Order: sequence, then C-alpha cells, then structure tokens
Amino acid sequence: MTNELPVLNNSEINYTAVITVLITAISTMFGYHVVNFVKYKKIKADIFKATIDANIEYREELRKDLLTAKNELLECKKIIEELSKKIELLNNQLDKDKEIKELVRQCEDRFINLANSIEIGIFRSDIQGKTTFTNKFLCDLIGIGAEELLGDNWKKIIHPSDFEEVMKEWKKAIRSHSNFELEYRYKGKNDKITYVRTKTVREECKDGKLVGFIGVVIPLHILDER
Repeated sequence: MTNELPVLNNSEINYTAVITVLITAISTMFGYHVVNFVKYKKIKADIFKATIDANIEYREELRKDLLTAKNELLECKKIIEELSKKIELLNNQLDKDKEIKELVRQCEDRFINLANSIEIGIFRSDIQGKTTFTNKFLCDLIGIGAEELLGDNWKKIIHPSDFEEVMKEWKKAIRSHSNFELEYRYKGKNDKITYVRTKTVREECKDGKLVGFIGVVIPLHILDER
C-alpha cells in the first residue's frame, strides 16, 4: 500500500488560512481591548483612590479647623462672659456714683441754702486757699458780687494797710493746714471800709483728709472813707 499525502485543492487552502488569520486577528484585537480595558479600569481606580484619599485628607483638615474654631469660640465666650460681668459691675458702680453725686449735690444745695439764710458772712476755700463759695450776706456786707470774690479775687479787697499781715497768717494756715483767725479790714467799692473778724476751720472727709476750709466773717463795724 502506498503512503500518499492527500492533496488539498486551492479552495480548501484559502479557507483554512483565512480562518487562521481571522482567529489570530480577533485574538489580537480582543487581547488589545482587554489590556486597554484593564489599564482604563486601573487608571480609573487610581483616580478614584486619589479622590477618596484627598477627600479624607480634606475632611481631616476640616475637622481640625472646626475643632480650632470651636475652641476659639469657647475662649471668646469666656471673654464675653467676663466682660459682661465687668460691665455689670461698672454699671452698678456708675449707679452708686450717680447716687453719691446726687447726695453730694443735695448736701451742697442744703449748705448753700443754709449759708444764705444766716446773717453772718460764710465762705469756703480749697486746700490752696482759693475761694469756692461766698454766701449772700458776705457779698452784701462788702458790696461785691459772688463772682468777684471767687478764686484769689478776695485778696484784692483786703485793705492795703492790712494786706501783708493777712497774707502772712493766711499762707501759714494753708501751709500747715491749721485754722485761721484774724481781725482786719475789707475795702470794697466806693471806698467802703468794713472791719471784720474772720475765722476758718478745716473741712475734712470721713477719713480725715483735708479738702478745704470753711470760714465765717463777723462784721465789727463799717466806715465810709469818703
């Protein structure tokens, strides 16, 4: 028996080659698309992971910022509460100060009304010896308005012959914070001469601090040098 190979015709050879080429091409294309698909999925997964990581990092930073803001708000709240307490205390103190000022004003008014109702000269001076108040009787006695006797103006109506002695004794009393007592003359308008005896006492606060002097002026007799 003779071993002879089968002879394929041209149509059979072409069909097999085409099938082989097609399978190879399809396999290649499928493999290419699979590789690209895997790469695409990997890139997409990496982007998604990066997005998740960024979101987690952002959330962590946001949490830290919110915690810091919360602590700062708590500190601000404490400060506001402390300021509110201080403002309340200040308002209470202001109310007390207003009450004290009102009481002082009432006392001043009572003193002025009392002083103006007494038939004797009364004045007040500060610790420097400057006159701060004179009553109506003293103004009428000398014949000069109250404004003209305030401050150091009262020195201008001391009789020239008595001026040096009065200033000497008055400065001594002011310097030593002691009482003053002396007889001398005022020379008012129209050369009106008034002999007086003046005596002052210390005006003190409750704690003994000197705030000024209160004086009385007692008329002895009046002359007209004209």
